[in-house]
Amino acid sequence: MEISRVAVVGFGTMGRSICQLLATNGCSVSVADLSDKIVENGISAIAGNLQRLVEKEKMTPSESAEIMSRITRKSLVNLVDEDLIIECVVENLSEKRQLFKNLDSIAGKTAIFASNTSSYTISEITGGLSEGRVTVGMHFFNPVWALPLVELVVPRNLSSAHKDAIKAFLARNDRQVVEVADSPGFVVNRVLFRMIAESCALVESGVASIGGIDTAMKAGANFPMGPFELVDLIGLDTSSEILKSLADRLSDDTCRRAAGFLDSIVEKGHLGRKSGRGFYEYSQKR
Repeated sequence: MEISRVAVVGFGTMGRSICQLLATNGCSVSVADLSDKIVENGISAIAGNLQRLVEKEKMTPSESAEIMSRITRKSLVNLVDEDLIIECVVENLSEKRQLFKNLDSIAGKTAIFASNTSSYTISEITGGLSEGRVTVGMHFFNPVWALPLVELVVPRNLSSAHKDAIKAFLARNDRQVVEVADSPGFVVNRVLFRMIAESCALVESGVASIGGIDTAMKAGANFPMGPFELVDLIGLDTSSEILKSLADRLSDDTCRRAAGFLDSIVEKGHLGRKSGRGFYEYSQKR
């Protein structure tokens, strides 16, 4: 068993980053989204990323063109021949469930379904699909080019052949795999977002400032960036949804209050780096 034909559904920040990674490593990648504009913007963003690598002489123009040639736009109804379909839509349970339900009636019976969810369990996302459908969690991290980890969530009944094929596919794409149980937040986000929630609580209670906490965690705990800088990178809206999901599934009031804290900033249109302002301000070039 070998995974060679891959589709990425959901072409926002994570979807396009995963697509670029796979195409760069020789995979044929089909891309789809409910919005044609999002697909168009994603393709343009990848082309721009590759052009910058060409300008820095880290890639030749022919190599860039070859990578782009491996990316094909498709509508959902045409995802019939893929070996693996990776879901990267917004972190919303009902949207993810509906997408997989639709794909279940379209994709071939041997296609493996993978979710890039960061907070929901795979069982609640893919429950109710046709008997025999192989489903896994394949949680990549942002920025994909800098963070090689994939948390691989495997069901207990996953065959050794399927597991070996998935791990071989990820290895070909330079990913470092950690197997995790199907539990809310898995490992990284379960630890990370509780730290973010506690950081929000410290600000709200007046213990320290946003900048002070970021400096403390960088200088005192050797973090490459502080928790609020990280939320700006992830996106305040996405971070809020993850906190809400963890709050519900872990009965964690600190996460719930932190989500409310972020929502008060999101309501002003401040989403982090992608909007130019979150806890900090950024130039649009970033």
